[in-house]
This record gives sequence, C-alpha cells and structure tokens, in this order.
Amino acid sequence: MNTLIVLGPLLISIGALATLIQFEERYPRVVRALCAALCVFLAARYVWWRFEYSIPQHQNVYQQAWAWFFFAFEGLSIISATSVLFFMSRRETQRSTANTPPELADAPVDVFIATYNESMQVLERTIVGAKAINHKDLRVWVLDDGARDWVRDLADELGALYVR
Repeated sequence: MNTLIVLGPLLISIGALATLIQFEERYPRVVRALCAALCVFLAARYVWWRFEYSIPQHQNVYQQAWAWFFFAFEGLSIISATSVLFFMSRRETQRSTANTPPELADAPVDVFIATYNESMQVLERTIVGAKAINHKDLRVWVLDDGARDWVRDLADELGALYVR
C-alpha cells in the first residue's frame, strides 16, 4: 500500500497523458496547454520534494553551502524548462503549411560529389544516386582532387559535370 502512495503521482500523470493524447487531433492547443501544465505541476512537486526531503541538515558550512548552491542551480534549470514549456504550448501547428511546397522548389539545385581516392564502383553508385534526385533543374558536379582521367570519362558517361 505504501508503494502505491509513492507511485500515485506517476500513475495519475501517465493516465492523464494517455487521456490527453486521445483529444490531440480535435483540440491541439488545449492538449498542449494541459500537458505543459501537468509538466509544470510535476516540476513544482519535485522542487518541493527536493527542498523538503533532500537538502541535508546539520552539515558543516561548506557542505550546506554546496547543497544550497546546487539546489539553486537545479531550480534555475527547472525555471528554464518551464519557460520552454510555456512558449511551446502556445505555438501554432504547422501541419497545413508543411505539406505545401515552398516557393523556391523551382530553384536550380547543384549536387557536389567530392572525390579523391574512391573506387569506380563507389563513385558510379554515388553519381547514379545523385542523378536520381527528383528535381527539374538539377546539376550534378563531380569534383576530382585526384586528377584521374577515368573519373572524367565516368562523369561524362553518366551525365554529370566534371571539375578537376
């Protein structure tokens, strides 16, 4: 029975999160705000526990100062995390704009393949993979640091541009 009392907040939190997830599609802002509030509540409960039960008592001055110093920094990190929760719970969903193509989708794209000591099989697969990118204005460049004639011939054969 004592274990259930200790695990009670954890079990209630898991149940609340599982319930909130069911409504995320219909009420995204409310669900985000409630999840953030739950996290803030748990963080506040942790700070209370840390202050009440975890700070050592009857230590020498240096040990006591170190414990309070650490507690202060831990509290500041919890305040920082809480502010992140506050701002993230208010952001708008981007699902509708994520599926629309950006205006720059028609901009030319250059793919650079830098090579020095790769074998022909590796380089050929890389060029073929780069040429398979689905874009209407795509240029594949093979940048050869080794000054090898067979790389120039391979790039020309596969339709890539070559720079030595």
